[in-house]
Amino acid sequence: MSKNTKNPIETTNTSITPILDEEFPQTNEERLPFDGAAPVKQTLPQPRLLREDEIEVRVGQMNYDGSVTILLYKTARVDMDLMDETYGRDNWMRSHREVGGGIVCTVSVRDPQNPDHWISREDVGTESNTEATKGSYSDSFKRACVNWGIGRELYTGPVLKIPAANFRAYEKNGKKTTYDKFSVEAIRYDDDRNICAIAIRNESTGTMALVWYNDKAQMREG
Repeated sequence: MSKNTKNPIETTNTSITPILDEEFPQTNEERLPFDGAAPVKQTLPQPRLLREDEIEVRVGQMNYDGSVTILLYKTARVDMDLMDETYGRDNWMRSHREVGGGIVCTVSVRDPQNPDHWISREDVGTESNTEATKGSYSDSFKRACVNWGIGRELYTGPVLKIPAANFRAYEKNGKKTTYDKFSVEAIRYDDDRNICAIAIRNESTGTMALVWYNDKAQMREG
């Protein structure tokens, strides 16, 4: 499946959600595993896919063609909420330790078939530009939660570039930048939990900034 097949849809000030609903209807059926294999019985439930209001958008870099690249991410609060929702507040825990100067976070979930047994996944974090220590603890937690499947779908979409006409650019220290804020208006996933359609709104101007969809995505019939 191609994840980078781009099909432009005229951007307007109205909501794009009905258009995506028609092209990519949502289903409440159980999703396939990440590798697309046939469903198998799992001891632990799989976290659900992220909703629009759980996805944050930040500006990445200005490009030579005048566009701006944006990045999708989730916050640690979303991770905590989804861990509570999926496994229960008292059935998961986190711990941190320093290894080689970096902070490693271990996120453990109680095995429902064996309450005395904990299943753990971990990852290392990087420092943030503002708060080094706090940033590395938070980043390691978010990365460990990706290993549990939370937000892994955010890595499956295309490179998102907002055209120059759809945001306001400013000069800062001789370089172009933008202070516009963006949000996810709508998002759809295919059967393999990959992003197959997404609409980005410019919250600062109140207009649609970008719409992308993959017309080769295969959706299971609901």
